[in-house]
Amino acid sequence: MCCALAALLAGCGGGDAATETSTVAEQPALTPAQQRRADERLRIEQRRDVEKTLAPNPYRRPSGPPPHPHQPVRHLVIRDVKVGRGPALQDHESVYADFIRAFWRTGRVFYSAWGPLRAEFIDLGHEAEGVRRGMRGMRAGGRRIIVIPRAIADVHEPVNELHWEDAYFDIVLRTIVPS
Repeated sequence: MCCALAALLAGCGGGDAATETSTVAEQPALTPAQQRRADERLRIEQRRDVEKTLAPNPYRRPSGPPPHPHQPVRHLVIRDVKVGRGPALQDHESVYADFIRAFWRTGRVFYSAWGPLRAEFIDLGHEAEGVRRGMRGMRAGGRRIIVIPRAIADVHEPVNELHWEDAYFDIVLRTIVPS
């Protein structure tokens, strides 16, 4: 019995490493179009993973403000539609949020990031003073409407880059990104 066990153990051990080969299946090279599609699929999957961790946005996308052709904005206007929960947002933090940006005078929406897979990363340290001051104190899950006067906004018509415009900002704060 001992001889059989010794023979069995002797046969199980180290083979010669030079004779062992591994078979690695080679992946065919992707065309540039296929690579772009694969990268886009990966980006969407990563966004879905991030979206699963965010507070849900229960609101439908707003259409923007009505036109206000004769009413200039004289000071920052902040209206809380819903107050969120958790710690208050500070000036230097980063967030994920759904929002629309529009011109106050015409009501035309010029940028929208609202809905599934559309939450945008906003670093408040790099935003205009009006956005920073308007978002200060928001909490995750809250919704706020901010009307920003041209003096502290960074909004202008593309045809007239030297003339700042009053801005409308409707935002739902999904989550504050831990630093």
